[in-house]
Amino acid sequence: MNQSDIETSIDLGHGFLLHAQHAEGWWADFLLSPGRSDAWVTAYVGRVVAIADDPPARAAAGRAWQWLARRSSAGWGYNGLTPEDADTTAWAIRFAEAVGAGASERASAGRSFLASQSRPDGGLSTYGDDAAIRAFIGAPATLRFDGWCGSHPCVTAAAAAGLGGSSALCYLRTVQADDGHWPSYWWCEPEYATAMAASALGRFGERDDHGRVARAATWAARRLAPRGHAVSSVCPDGSAFATALALRTLQAGGDASFDAESATARRAVDWLLCQQQSDGSWPSSAGLRVPPPDQTEPDRHVGWQLGGKIEGGISLDQERLFTTATVVETLRAAVSAASRDDSAWNRP
Repeated sequence: MNQSDIETSIDLGHGFLLHAQHAEGWWADFLLSPGRSDAWVTAYVGRVVAIADDPPARAAAGRAWQWLARRSSAGWGYNGLTPEDADTTAWAIRFAEAVGAGASERASAGRSFLASQSRPDGGLSTYGDDAAIRAFIGAPATLRFDGWCGSHPCVTAAAAAGLGGSSALCYLRTVQADDGHWPSYWWCEPEYATAMAASALGRFGERDDHGRVARAATWAARRLAPRGHAVSSVCPDGSAFATALALRTLQAGGDASFDAESATARRAVDWLLCQQQSDGSWPSSAGLRVPPPDQTEPDRHVGWQLGGKIEGGISLDQERLFTTATVVETLRAAVSAASRDDSAWNRP
């Protein structure tokens, strides 16, 4: 495996994402009771496409932003049926910045909505108020929404990784586990929250945060080292989504952290290249879970149903868009690392 192999893989993955875009500009993936997610997935995938910065990518990203900007008037929701939420809104703002629309009136309205979702502890809740989402799912008045309306490390970290924010960074410092990872609320495994939090602290943090990012990198290396890839509860034979995000955590530590685990990183990149399918995608492995609204510690919940569409269910990205976009972005960072060290991916 060498740099050209990675670049070829990126091109194939990028082509898959472009081909999957709807003519109106959106992407859609996952399947829950309200249907597939279009706004959230469009923001996430569109940002990765925009980063490619070639003419087809710019055109695709522009169509996607135009479509997304017409949705709602403040924040954005999972799709057109659901109430606005902080996670979708954060990714939409990050996408706006990637296409040069970060200062637009539409993005500014999104920022105002996102700020309203901040909790007293500095974290972001997916839903700052339970009224709209309670009515949407038809929940009884007796059901508490402490889970869905509490601070979520994964949502906070995703927003902070692109947008910074001193309160969000302070919150992330307080919720890092002793072994270095950050827990996810909406994801089956902790790689997503950990990669986003490490990126946020590595990019916007203070000197003391270097140690936190290093602990996260050590945790990620342990997740990769036994097999050369990360496994998950939904992909026990290997998860491209979790593997790419573990690599992202190594990358967040900067050159020193990444190079310190270079053998582990090279093995993981090799594994990802071998998992790519003929159409350029990677197998579905992003496990989105929906805890009950009153569940504040979803890792304690039992009886998860793979393929479930309501509370207690887990949905994989059946269209392979979320996993593929995640791997493509990670491999781009690997190419960037290789460009600083021509022998980085050729050492035994």
